[in-house]
Amino acid sequence: MGKFMCMSKKHVKSPCCQGKIYQHGQRRRQCSICKRTWRIRQKTKGRKSKRSNPNLVKRYLSNGSFNLNEHAQKLSITVPALRKRIRKNLNLFLETEQWLKPPNDKDLIAVVDALIEKIFRGKKKKYYTVYFIILRATDSDEAVILKPVIYPRYENKADWQRALKKIPKSTRSRILALIGDGEPSYITITKDNHWLLQRCHFHLLAELHRYASRKRKSKNRKLVEKIDKLVRSIITTKDEKELSKNLIQILKLINNPDVPARIKTRFLKGFYRNHQLYRTYLYHPELNIPTTSNSCEALCRITRKFLSKTHGLNSVKFFLKWTQALMLCRKKIICKGTSFPPN
Repeated sequence: MGKFMCMSKKHVKSPCCQGKIYQHGQRRRQCSICKRTWRIRQKTKGRKSKRSNPNLVKRYLSNGSFNLNEHAQKLSITVPALRKRIRKNLNLFLETEQWLKPPNDKDLIAVVDALIEKIFRGKKKKYYTVYFIILRATDSDEAVILKPVIYPRYENKADWQRALKKIPKSTRSRILALIGDGEPSYITITKDNHWLLQRCHFHLLAELHRYASRKRKSKNRKLVEKIDKLVRSIITTKDEKELSKNLIQILKLINNPDVPARIKTRFLKGFYRNHQLYRTYLYHPELNIPTTSNSCEALCRITRKFLSKTHGLNSVKFFLKWTQALMLCRKKIICKGTSFPPN
């Protein structure tokens, strides 16, 4: 029938009838009065949970190669059940995957960009901004993606400073230059940190064509083509005489009453005042600085593509988690600089 408990536990009584306890194996116990049995180490009740699989999140976040319907059929489950399983594995993926660190003892450059998105906060939608930062060694074309952060409101100086301070001080002290779009706060941030600033050429030209059209029927088409040619020459030429000549042409356009006011105030004046910030890569060729922030802009496009696929996310918490997971799937991105051949 079984053995009695050892002498050291002979006074232990059953919890049901306070009778003697019989021992059956290592775990089972039995009451000598009502014959009820129990385990000394209780197992978790209910159905066993499925084993987690972080690779499922990686496949889901890959570039369009994961088909939910096909994979759900293979697992003999519905698509909503598969989505639930992916969400369950998201936290495990974020905990197990490690963010890469930039190379040690090397000078770095930072490329930055921000993504503004409307997200539900309660019953109302509010604007939130995700801040992306990538770091690249001056002698490499491969950049490390840092953990993105999110703050309420539009892009602003205070939140950029908070995002940059999350970089460890030992790493931040090795940054020599910052590459970004036309955000005005970058000027103050780079001055405070004693960094160089290179503004993006792509965003500059896009800003011009936002306020003036080059379409065939546009009345300012010839003027815009002239400005475009002057701007491209100013931001790329190494000849100081040609640079001075083109700047004089820009100044004449600013003083010309026939030039539309919106082109003067929203583009020409600002470009004339800050044209040196678009030529930093020419003055410091040893840093191999890129002329655009397109590598960081690509991270914004990846996030937008994911949001269009999921039709948006209904909370700030999940929006940040999925954005971080997207970046963790890649970890690195190509960021080519402007290298010049030796003289």
